[in-house]
Amino acid sequence: MDLVIFDCDGVLVDSEVISNRVLAAMLTEQGLPTTLPQARREYQGLLLADVLARAEAKLGRSLPVDWLARYETERSEVFRRELQPVTGAAETIERLRGAGLRVCVASQGKLEKTRLSLALTGLDHLLPEHVRFSAYSVANGKPAPDLFLHAAATIGVEPAACAVVEDTPSGVQAAVAAGMRAIGYTADSDESALREAGAEPLGSLDELPRLLGLKAAPIVTSLAKHAPTAECENRRISCRSMPELGDRIYERARLTGEFRLRSGATNSEYFDKYLFESDPRLLREIAEELVGLLPAGVEVLAGLELGGVPLAVAASQVSGLPTVFVRKAPKTYGTCRPAEGGEVAGRRIAVIEDVVTSGGQVIESCRQLRDRGAGITAVLCVIDREAGGRENLAREGLDLRTLFTMSQLRESRVTDPARP
Repeated sequence: MDLVIFDCDGVLVDSEVISNRVLAAMLTEQGLPTTLPQARREYQGLLLADVLARAEAKLGRSLPVDWLARYETERSEVFRRELQPVTGAAETIERLRGAGLRVCVASQGKLEKTRLSLALTGLDHLLPEHVRFSAYSVANGKPAPDLFLHAAATIGVEPAACAVVEDTPSGVQAAVAAGMRAIGYTADSDESALREAGAEPLGSLDELPRLLGLKAAPIVTSLAKHAPTAECENRRISCRSMPELGDRIYERARLTGEFRLRSGATNSEYFDKYLFESDPRLLREIAEELVGLLPAGVEVLAGLELGGVPLAVAASQVSGLPTVFVRKAPKTYGTCRPAEGGEVAGRRIAVIEDVVTSGGQVIESCRQLRDRGAGITAVLCVIDREAGGRENLAREGLDLRTLFTMSQLRESRVTDPARP
């Protein structure tokens, strides 16, 4: 098993009751009395166009031209107030990635809806933009196999090496038709209907690793979610020494004057990364903290030319992970590769940079890596200048994880790294 494909609604996010409650109310307003159970039974899992067609057939007339758009707007507003992740979703994804499996989400809904749902529930960093797929991108939605086959082909995995986690019979039928292992999430669905469609039942996401044959292991999560551990205490620099580390970086690297940044903006101060990166003890301590930000399942570190290279090498020594070095532009001779030091195709990569301002060069480098078939799991940096970089990277589906923000360093009151 190489790839686990998750449906979104009802599997990763607890959205089905919300969506169908809104749908039932709006159909009732139009003169088609509909209860929540009826909405779930008759419309759940359908494309919106099919929902509209079925409702109009029952009603015997056309719904208002703007009815579907109003439904989507109302649903999004309720999502923002009420939407929650399915219990165990984040931990299960981290566990699968930690075991070396790839994961993606393939939804009957539009990509905009998936993007909103993952962001509202805090799952977006685990399933970035390049592993999100929508039935609106293929010829036929579920129960046709098109969506799942498209996801597998894009990621580069054979259908037989995929498992699909679905909560609707149509989704299970699509997985079976695609030649993939079908797993039916039964927590809020009809188990008999899922079995009849061809699924193995799954009562809780926590049980998925066991069902896939993974050995029991502790779930790896961000250090920010836990109190300092014995391992943390025994490291060369403990979690409690972050304020000191921030002060030392600030004192070592801060210059004053007038400096032009890569973005074209000017600034009265500048953090000369080469000053803190050229200090061997400081570099080692920074690398130890960067390794603590790595998401589960990373296979390769990628240092961006030039400041990210020493950081990536130091982090490689701490973590034992191999490193590649990413050029700002490939050479026109030799290998002509954007990344030197190893292959990136099909590998889960964490990109390392020293300082992020607008994020322009990071985005360009990540696009080159993705064009070569790499999966970017996160972007790690020492200092976020808070100049739009995080937002720009997020729009590219890139999860920025930083040790410090510029505000924290300026205030000299850093209490903990800014971890996602």
